[in-house]
Amino acid sequence: MACQIVLMGAEVKFYKIALNFIFSLTLFACNHDQSANKVNPKANEKKSPGVCVAEKILMAPNIVRGTVVNKGDPEEKSVVMLLGIENGSICTAAPIAKDVLVTAAHCVGDDPALLAAAFYPSLSCESGFNITKNTIRVSKISKHSGYDMNTAVADRKDDIALVFLKSNIPDGYPIYKIADPQLVNESNQMYLFGYGVTGEHRGGAGFLRKTEVDSSRYLIQQNDKKVRVDQADSSGFCMGDSGGPGMVRINNELQILGVNSYVQGKDGDICNKFGYQTLVKSYEEWIKFQMN
Repeated sequence: MACQIVLMGAEVKFYKIALNFIFSLTLFACNHDQSANKVNPKANEKKSPGVCVAEKILMAPNIVRGTVVNKGDPEEKSVVMLLGIENGSICTAAPIAKDVLVTAAHCVGDDPALLAAAFYPSLSCESGFNITKNTIRVSKISKHSGYDMNTAVADRKDDIALVFLKSNIPDGYPIYKIADPQLVNESNQMYLFGYGVTGEHRGGAGFLRKTEVDSSRYLIQQNDKKVRVDQADSSGFCMGDSGGPGMVRINNELQILGVNSYVQGKDGDICNKFGYQTLVKSYEEWIKFQMN
């Protein structure tokens, strides 16, 4: 079988849905199938015009990778969704300061006006999501200068970026510390959160999901500044989970070990072999410099 390596946010395909976005632009609901028909933008006009997406559009009738996090669940305010206004991408990010998120470099462009942070566990109308109320605009983007999108995906390094918000994160969202790999041992499970699809050629993006990875299934590669995750049992991350954190519990608190970067697997089942993360501790000095 052919083996592919795919970035986790840039490869997601979308249904276009006309929405009254706060920037008077277009937001897209996710679908990985290029042949999918366009959705009638007036389908949910009576319920909540232009500020959310119908759940039947977002949810796929497939096996779900991980457990859906619903409004009111303890993990509801764990991570943040990044919405690419221009290209319709969905990525994931995590707060490391009251107005700063860490994510993957390939998730962000160069124009802050084309990126928004959504603080809600779902894009669906049924969940109560309202894009005019539950998003914060971005003031600045800092991508690591070492990230080069013109090189092959597996050869790309420094896939990390900071997103600076125009206002503080809402109450209840944690500000995460960066985990020291030296403190990680066989007792440290990895906790993954993200808004991605449930698998290649499946839908389901726009819903926050959670899953756990046993310590025997991830490997810290300090020389490469990466974390490799064995996803052969169908638990892990997929397209749309880019930039989301791989977290471990240190001193009884969740800390960010890696940032989801890309997946490697056979064609048609690409998310079920290996996932690779950027090891965040390797960039701690860069992060401090950017934040100062």
